Amino acid sequence: MVIRPHRQEDMPVLLEIWLQASLHAYDELPAALWWPHQEAMRDRFLAGSEIWVLEQAGQIKGFAALQADELLALYVHPEFQGHGLGAALLYQLKRCHPYLWLRVCTRNTDIIAFYRYQGFSCCGEQKDPVTGLPEWLMECPPRLTELLSASA
Repeated sequence: MVIRPHRQEDMPVLLEIWLQASLHAYDELPAALWWPHQEAMRDRFLAGSEIWVLEQAGQIKGFAALQADELLALYVHPEFQGHGLGAALLYQLKRCHPYLWLRVCTRNTDIIAFYRYQGFSCCGEQKDPVTGLPEWLMECPPRLTELLSASA
């Protein structure tokens, strides 16, 4: 497994992973809702985002995008979910960003459980501007032991 900064030529694959993972996670929403947002997602990811790609056997299987300490995206293609790839990506992000926060749809109970397991907790609620669905703001503050080992 390789986790590396993205390259420009990765973007079509990243957008496909985003689309497939979104369709999988929000299967109650019409697929047509997501297609028009692909270009907006590309622009959002490229607008000053730090993007990490997870490759396995030469195939991109997931990615994460951040702006400052906000985790904008953490997506693993549905075919490869449940094998620790998302956790591996998140581990890499936490090494570079001791404090992270994100937004997650409250209906996506599996991903909320994943983030809670990874040390995130709810710190607010709002509505997603695209879907209109309620979402939580979650944060993962640095752990004292991580801070101490980073300063040593």
